Amino acid sequence: SCAFVGAVGLTIGVGVHHSSLGAYAVAGFLVAALPVALHPRILVPVANRLLRLARRDQLDAASVLSAKQTLLVFCAFAVSYCINGAGFWLVLRVVAPEAQVNPALAIGAYSLAGLVGVLVLFVPSGLGVREAALVALLGSVISPETALVAAGLARALNVLADLAAPGLLATFDLTRRLISHRSATVEAAGSPALQRH
Repeated sequence: SCAFVGAVGLTIGVGVHHSSLGAYAVAGFLVAALPVALHPRILVPVANRLLRLARRDQLDAASVLSAKQTLLVFCAFAVSYCINGAGFWLVLRVVAPEAQVNPALAIGAYSLAGLVGVLVLFVPSGLGVREAALVALLGSVISPETALVAAGLARALNVLADLAAPGLLATFDLTRRLISHRSATVEAAGSPALQRH
């Protein structure tokens, strides 16, 4: 779904700004290859080979999603990639309001850069790789410096968003424990046994 969102966004975005046969060829290839790559006859053997290399248990027939489940998961991930890409577009609007980068191009570039970052396995979270891909994909629309600043800011916001949920849960748990401890202390202080002593 990341490749699909990226390819469609890039195709629409590049069409708005300028014509580029290379960009259309890459986007068209990704869109055309996606149904083939997701077919169980292709996906399961490839996944099992990768799992064997990683010395992990292989997939069995029960773990393979049905076509309806695969479509549902695909759509859910596509929506999440669109939301992330829209967030990156908002970052671009703040960093370079004069650049006039259209949302489709920002969403497509951000999704494809994220895919490139994931594919480079030896770099944790695609650190630096995603940013370099964003600079390359947006280089014809905005300056490399501006693209790099926007990519770095988007990375920082992603890290903060990743930490927000665990931070809120930890704060909630700590608050609950403090209230529980305080209630137990107040009850213990007011009990008759303690008052006699």
